[in-house]
Amino acid sequence: MKRPFSTAVLLLASVMAWGKVTLPDIVSDNMVLQQQTQARLWGWAEPKTEITVHTSWNEETYLARADEKGRWFATVDTPAASYEPQTISISDGETVQLNNVLIGEVWFCSGQSNMEMPLAGFDNCPIAGANETIAAAGQWKGIRMATVEKNGQLKPVDRCTGSWKTSTPENAPRFSATAFHFAMMMNRVLNVPIGIIHCSWGGSMVEGWLPREIVSQYLDIDLARDIRKDAPHDWWHCLSPILMYNGMLKPLQQYTIKGFVSGRVERGKALYLRRTAENDGGALAQGMGTWRTAFLFRRDSAIRFGRRNGKCLVARSPVQSPIADTEQCHDFYQ
Repeated sequence: MKRPFSTAVLLLASVMAWGKVTLPDIVSDNMVLQQQTQARLWGWAEPKTEITVHTSWNEETYLARADEKGRWFATVDTPAASYEPQTISISDGETVQLNNVLIGEVWFCSGQSNMEMPLAGFDNCPIAGANETIAAAGQWKGIRMATVEKNGQLKPVDRCTGSWKTSTPENAPRFSATAFHFAMMMNRVLNVPIGIIHCSWGGSMVEGWLPREIVSQYLDIDLARDIRKDAPHDWWHCLSPILMYNGMLKPLQQYTIKGFVSGRVERGKALYLRRTAENDGGALAQGMGTWRTAFLFRRDSAIRFGRRNGKCLVARSPVQSPIADTEQCHDFYQ
């Protein structure tokens, strides 16, 4: 008598697991979609199920179908940038609605600690002027940021943690300081909503952000030797090849962006400088598959570090990267 009951419970659990479409964290309320393009959306549903995606800005309905593994992808036409909040309704028969969606410019910001450092600062390392920036964060109604949680994986995964947050004094302390100042500049100059996907890891090596098929071509890299996934603390994941790509970049490769802002990535092995220049703007784009867009390279972060009398000092310098002609590849290494 126990076997039929157990089978029924398993079947019920399976049905409940596919009760409605599920979405990655990056496809959430408060998201920013790239303007005037075909922006990608994706998620999971019951295998072979038809999915409808309805967008409020043009009242259009788009169709997609989940594959045999339950994955589905759709592209939606986006209008010119606007501060008017929009909604996206996604349904397989049961609707999930995304609210407070803006259309604007989306930038992917990555790097080491100079990109990771939040407005709240690190221990004993404050950001100059951060109190005022945080207190006034609510005035930047068009800035949204998604911060990707650190996650090193041996094999590529399709999900990572990090949803969109609005610019408020409550959220701003955890925003990347460099990325937020970049967003403020872009918002002032372009007067359109700015979405930032922040994906960084302090001390990381460039090979950690690249896929296996690229890193395996480097003669000085031995993946069996150099991957440190089994180290006792996950801090060492940032010093291993491919782990951050698998766990943090690969899950986001479908998101439609305008460009990529890279802080310095200095802890790679031999020939790191050449790899940083080539891979941030070339092989990295190849590894991300769908990302073919503008890249900004910066040797100097907007946040500068120093010490005086044993104390850690941090001062913000203006971001001077030009933003015109963003369809070209700009190299700002000096």
